[in-house]
Amino acid sequence: MDKNQPTDLETLTDGFANAMLVTHHDDHHHARPMHLAQVDGPDTLWFATALDSDKVDQIREDSAVCVTFQGKAKFASLTGTASVVVDADKIDAMWTKSWDAWFPDGKQSNVALIKVEAEQGEVWDLTGRHGVDFLVKAGKALWNGSSIPSDAGKHEQVQF
Repeated sequence: MDKNQPTDLETLTDGFANAMLVTHHDDHHHARPMHLAQVDGPDTLWFATALDSDKVDQIREDSAVCVTFQGKAKFASLTGTASVVVDADKIDAMWTKSWDAWFPDGKQSNVALIKVEAEQGEVWDLTGRHGVDFLVKAGKALWNGSSIPSDAGKHEQVQF
C-alpha cells in the first residue's frame, strides 16, 4: 500500500466526470451527485449549482464537506472546505453548453459555484497493473482460505 505519496488533485480526479458532494445539516449528512466543473490548481474543485438550492444553505451553515468519486476500477474520496462563489467572470469562463439544461435563463440567472478546497483524500486504484496485482493477491487469498491483504492494488492517502 502506498501511503502519503505525492499526488495532486488533478491526478486523483483523473477519469471522473461526476462526484457525490456530501454536506452536513441538522445532524444529518446529505449526498447528491454533482458534475465536476473544473479542477483548479493543486487543491481546488469547482461545481455549479443553483443559488437557491439546499446545498448552498448547508454549505453556508457548515463548510466541511466530503466529495467521493467512483469508477469501475478507481475510487477516491476527499474532505475539505466548501464555499459558495457568485462571480460572473468565473461563471462565464467555466460555462459549458450542457449547463443550459440546468440554467435555462442563462449565466446571470440563479447560478452559483461551489468551490471545494481539498485538505486530505484517499484513492484506491485497481486499473492497469494495480488491478492485476489485486486480482493475483485476491486469487491467492481465496485459494489459501485467507483474506485479501491490505497491500493489494494501490491505495494512497493524500494531503493537499
